[in-house]
Amino acid sequence: MRFGNMGARIATISPGVVFSPMVKQAWKDHPESMEAQRRMTPAGRYGVPEDIAEVSRFLISDASEFITGTDIMVDGGLFSQIMKAQKEKKQSSQKETNPSNDASKDKKTK
Repeated sequence: MRFGNMGARIATISPGVVFSPMVKQAWKDHPESMEAQRRMTPAGRYGVPEDIAEVSRFLISDASEFITGTDIMVDGGLFSQIMKAQKEKKQSSQKETNPSNDASKDKKTK
């Protein structure tokens, strides 16, 4: 709050997988898992440095003067898909450990 009153805007960028030498090496070492991750990304590709640079350029421009106190994920939608998969996995395991008792439900509804 005290910095906002002085005109400061605070924002962070959370990049996803950005095509770099490290990602190239991971692709060589683990092609199956890297391809699975790419397929899981709604954008259908890895990021490139320019993707991050464009968001940075926007954040330092006057066009973003009302943006502060937030994080911008630049990951092609991968994080949301990971969270969705984890939620579905959790729900599935809960169903396995607590199977519904259809007979008792039928008695209650009659």
